[in-house]
Amino acid sequence: PTVSEVREAFARAVELFEALGVKVREIEIPHMDLVPAVQTCTSRTENVAAHVSHLKNSPRDYSPSMLYRHVTSLMIPAATYLTAQRVRRVLCKEFDEALRQVDFFLAPTVPFPAPTQEECRRGFMEADGKRINLEGPGGNLGTRFTIPFNVTGLPTLSLTCGFTSTGLPIGMQIACPSFQEGR
Repeated sequence: PTVSEVREAFARAVELFEALGVKVREIEIPHMDLVPAVQTCTSRTENVAAHVSHLKNSPRDYSPSMLYRHVTSLMIPAATYLTAQRVRRVLCKEFDEALRQVDFFLAPTVPFPAPTQEECRRGFMEADGKRINLEGPGGNLGTRFTIPFNVTGLPTLSLTCGFTSTGLPIGMQIACPSFQEGR
């Protein structure tokens, strides 16, 4: 499987939308680069809150990477969390403004084919002759395209838009304005 298969399947899906009469245009969100930091400082902090007791009593129940993620999440200062929530509001406003220009967003769900269990264990995969690290400075690359909608809370549906040459599904997301799930 290759990254180009994901790109091509998504392009074909967009072409299908256009054939159905949807006018497609690219939209830019000014502070999109801040989404991973906001997600790390808000979602991870909120997620770990339910695990504190179990972390104290049974830390070995967690995989090394999950334990590391939870422990580092516990060290995020409250002031940082509050700042991230303020930035989240800015991002939500920017997404809302963009959604006044279009009816919905289309985006790939994941930027590369599904990695194997072995690739997940070693932390990288090979695609298109290149090594792709599954973790980057902004977090898990498998969630890079989904976290903008997690952070903003926009209703989003992921569906299959094609398959790799090895039969793995390729996902596409459709996201719409808040409380507009019916679209």
